[in-house]
Amino acid sequence: MAQYKVLARKYRPKTFEDLIGQEHITISLNNAFKMGQFPQTILLNGRLGSGKTSAARIIAAMLNCKEGPTLEPCGECDACKAIFEGAATDVREIDGASNRGIDKTRELKEEARFAPMEMRKKIFIIDEVHMLTTEAFNSLLKLVEEPPSNLYIIMCTTDPEKMPETVISRCQRYNFKKISHNALLNLVKSIAKEEKIDCEEEALSSIVRLAEGSARNAIKSLESARNFSDGKVTVEDINRLFGTTDRSILFDLADKIIEKNATEGIIIINDLVNKGVDLGHILKDFSLHFRNLLIKKTCKTDAVFDLTEEQIKRLGVQASKLGATSIVEIFKLIERTINVQVYNISVQHMLESLFIEAIIILYKKDKEDKT
Repeated sequence: MAQYKVLARKYRPKTFEDLIGQEHITISLNNAFKMGQFPQTILLNGRLGSGKTSAARIIAAMLNCKEGPTLEPCGECDACKAIFEGAATDVREIDGASNRGIDKTRELKEEARFAPMEMRKKIFIIDEVHMLTTEAFNSLLKLVEEPPSNLYIIMCTTDPEKMPETVISRCQRYNFKKISHNALLNLVKSIAKEEKIDCEEEALSSIVRLAEGSARNAIKSLESARNFSDGKVTVEDINRLFGTTDRSILFDLADKIIEKNATEGIIIINDLVNKGVDLGHILKDFSLHFRNLLIKKTCKTDAVFDLTEEQIKRLGVQASKLGATSIVEIFKLIERTINVQVYNISVQHMLESLFIEAIIILYKKDKEDKT
């Protein structure tokens, strides 16, 4: 039996063309490559799953491909295969979270003195580089500032603010964006088609929302849904698997707030608990719902909504029944509630309290309007 490769690895980008949602970076790097001004020290920063480590491997392949140096590594030669499988001798991938100390950076500095053993260029890829200690950064500084001609250093981080400015200033920095909903949706659609995974459109959209801009998370969730479902992947499958719920519930809860119907709202929340829905997801989605309400109330565009036409119409009806100030106050209330989850307070109790407080906000607003 052939060894199974998980989808996130199978569909990992191998050229800049495959790297979705980061055209501003790929264009810059392509131009630098064409002009012979490719930087030796690069800092890639952005959220999890946005493509940083994939980009680092693509750069390593570009520089070491048998057909190269080339903007389009073949992916088939020994060098490309070894790089994309994480097995290349001359491409060192270091996890900054588990190799934080000065000993590791001293080891890299010693290794940098020697020429590549098998490839054209030696590459150091340091992931989560912000986790290095101050002493490790100080040790690395000289190497970052003046790397040998055959060495490229690529640092990846989700939190550049924790890095010393002395190191950042010596790198060519590229900021990875959150991958847009449409770009992620197109990605999972193409993978589902390639893998012959039968999915409802709304199920794919739910997978993308759960991914929160991460291609890796979206692909992993698609694979989990495929393994969970019995045939066609449905929205109900996604809700059961990830503890999420249909968007109509968000509209229903908002309706109960607008109607000031505390009883039915609390019943909805308790029904969600009984169904095993992850209320943490509900809180995040409810925050997004009131963000959508605020935009619908104050702006003249629907292009920013990841909603169906019917949902946008319903959003408009709800927004017409609320004042912008009330929407903002409720939105801030939801955000405060999300922030206190770290204190392990019952999410159910927090959501119930939030719901009642939102109704109180509307009662106070009604009273102000009458005076």
